[in-house]
Amino acid sequence: MATVDVNIRIDFETDYNELVLDVGKVTLGEKNRNSMKDKQRKKRQKEAVSRAMCALLNSGGGVIKAEIENTEYKYNEDGIGEDLEISFSDMLPRVLNYLDFMQNANTFLIFVKSWSLDSSGQQIVTLRTNLYSKNTTSTIVMDGTHALAFLQEKKTGSRLFSTPKTNAMKVPTDVHEESSVVDSPSEFFSKTKLTYRSKVNFSESTFVATKLVPDRDEFGEKEKSKREDVLEFMKEEVPQYVSAFANTDGGYLFFGIHSKTKEIIGFEGQPWYLSEIEKTIRELPVHHFCKEKKTINYSCKLIEVHDEERHRGYVCALHVDRFCCAVFVEEPDSWHVKGNHVMRFTMEEWIKRMVDGEAG
Repeated sequence: MATVDVNIRIDFETDYNELVLDVGKVTLGEKNRNSMKDKQRKKRQKEAVSRAMCALLNSGGGVIKAEIENTEYKYNEDGIGEDLEISFSDMLPRVLNYLDFMQNANTFLIFVKSWSLDSSGQQIVTLRTNLYSKNTTSTIVMDGTHALAFLQEKKTGSRLFSTPKTNAMKVPTDVHEESSVVDSPSEFFSKTKLTYRSKVNFSESTFVATKLVPDRDEFGEKEKSKREDVLEFMKEEVPQYVSAFANTDGGYLFFGIHSKTKEIIGFEGQPWYLSEIEKTIRELPVHHFCKEKKTINYSCKLIEVHDEERHRGYVCALHVDRFCCAVFVEEPDSWHVKGNHVMRFTMEEWIKRMVDGEAG
């Protein structure tokens, strides 16, 4: 079901012939926006303006109307604000070609020209694709150009952007005992018990990611106040890694390993954390071009960590296979005007516009 942005309304009483979107009060100017104490308010204002601009670019153009919150503001002297300008430029490479700005007393107007297919082949303006991929040690959200190429590849069944598979992706079934050094991520995944502060012999790569959790500092020592954040941290991190591994060539994610020292640290947790993480994975949106319509293929486990005296916690180990089609973290962040509302494209609508050039 499409999401409606209730913070943006269509102004039916305007003197302009174009479609006018009212985003409410906005603080403007570099200095004033930088000094805003309410960071959530600042974020909401940026989202409203960015979504309105995205919607107009995708809907034939129009005007964004904002009430200037800081009364001393002067556009010619103060500018707009770096965070707003960056959000504009992230939409399109030459977005300023489609924009004009004007201050009228305490009202700020952004005139948005009609936009059409650009040289990259993109059919739609998107704030964030919410499609991830893995590039060596980096987990990156695809930009519109990358997403278009990826989706076209998936639709045609080609492997233009694939990465060679490695032997490390195979999970052996006969390795279960402890050792002071673990040679491969697949061997590590097969463990049933780990030694505290022992080291792994593999590094982060296209196929492997390791992370400490918030109950430990950079040296692996406990931070008492952070224990309750462990599960939420993992639930926030898992979607982007599942999307990235599934959209590339699969891989492993380990929570509780120090990425720099390669030491096994673990974290304090409960066995039921596993069901919460698996629920998060099952809820990720997927799009199929194929007929099989398979679900995300993954394995997730908690491995006990011990020292000579006691149980020290767990490592959470996640193995994700390459997915047949596309795995999103959430629906794409792309907007249009439909009826009397500013609405978010559904994943299906967005993909039709991106790949086929069809209106959703």
